[in-house]
Amino acid sequence: MMFRDQVGVLAGWFKGWNECEQTVALLSLLKRVSQTQARFLQLCLEHSLADCAELHVLEGEANSPGIINQWQQESKDKVISLLLTHLPLLKPGNLDAKVEYMKLLPKILAHSIEHNQHIEESRQLLSYALIHPATSLEDRSALAMWLNHLEDRTSTSFGGQNRGRSDSVDYGQTHYYHQRQNSDDKLNGWQNSRDSGICINAPNWQDKSLGCENGHVPLYSSSSVPTTINTIGTSTKCCSVLWPDVSAVAFSRSI
Repeated sequence: MMFRDQVGVLAGWFKGWNECEQTVALLSLLKRVSQTQARFLQLCLEHSLADCAELHVLEGEANSPGIINQWQQESKDKVISLLLTHLPLLKPGNLDAKVEYMKLLPKILAHSIEHNQHIEESRQLLSYALIHPATSLEDRSALAMWLNHLEDRTSTSFGGQNRGRSDSVDYGQTHYYHQRQNSDDKLNGWQNSRDSGICINAPNWQDKSLGCENGHVPLYSSSSVPTTINTIGTSTKCCSVLWPDVSAVAFSRSI
């Protein structure tokens, strides 16, 4: 198969995924790129987004603790929508804003589980939060337990039937990868996070210990991302310090 045909197939899969699934798939690919590739992609993205006024407004809101706190007065439907559009834009190191998100997420997840509503949206929120560089190991541990509760709820509701999107998490595996946060493979050949050339202004990524704390945890045991994705662009030097190991992060989907 020619390269352009391979790209076409990949684009076809990509088009069929929701934004969260697309993000997970892209992270799975990006963690395999070299330092030069990573820097080039950053330059391309910065150039294309420089004049995106709407995005700048959203980013400002996403990093304002006061605005996020006000969302608690909104309906659950609106809060979920706001979280899905703003949480991905949270800047690493903005602890005050992160605290507000971590206050909101449990409330939304508890409501979703109790009333069996917004299950898919809740999965997406958990996926963003669990792979977000702004969240700590403690944050992820708490969120992983919520994911277990969500899965228990949906498993009960659907009687164990096979679902189109039935994410599952092995919390023991998650904990195991947490314990490996300081292992040598975290840098994948890079000396430190600064060498990546990406997001070097993020204060909590300036030293190796903090970079490792915001480590890379496989969240799900299922795999909707086609195997092909995991074999494209493999590199000996990867940006894993900044891009989580999401090879096992996916939404289970029939292809």
